[in-house]
Amino acid sequence: MDYIGYARVSTADQNTDSQCDMLQKAGCAKIFVDIETGGKFMGTQLQCALDYLRAGDTLVVVDIDRLRRNAFGFLSFMNQINKLGVEFKSLNQSHIDTNTAYGKFMVTVLASIAELQLKKISEDTKRGLKAARERGRFGGRPTVFTEETLELAKILRFQRNMTYREIGQYMGIARQTVHKHLSALEKQEAA
Repeated sequence: MDYIGYARVSTADQNTDSQCDMLQKAGCAKIFVDIETGGKFMGTQLQCALDYLRAGDTLVVVDIDRLRRNAFGFLSFMNQINKLGVEFKSLNQSHIDTNTAYGKFMVTVLASIAELQLKKISEDTKRGLKAARERGRFGGRPTVFTEETLELAKILRFQRNMTYREIGQYMGIARQTVHKHLSALEKQEAA
């Protein structure tokens, strides 16, 4: 049963020295280091750490935000390492240490709070959309294809034989959006 450390910084001009020092003092036998933004789901070295860890090992970080920036991502990650039989410890959040009964309880509480927040957001969104529909408004982004832009796109496609990509670049619209609108027209004309 080993302590395995993980450190992360967002940019190359930052360094992990202080994190690595703390992880070494905590007794980590090996330390994996990523230089990637926190928004990325799984850093390359974090994946290597997961591949390296064995049941009974403990993954140690200085701070939980080194893993994930939000509660949902953190709890999803906790579920993933739990399936591996790996424990987890955060040095700066001493209450998050799944080697202890209190730490396991805290992770359960965090999971319950995150689930409650997710359900509340969903309920609030549904209520807001319903209220907007009752007032004649509908959600979603407004379409970039007005009658005028659709006519221009048709001319570029059917008279100038431009590709969807070329039309998108010319009009400043995503290729997928151009494809969606024009392929529907092409199907109608073919029928």
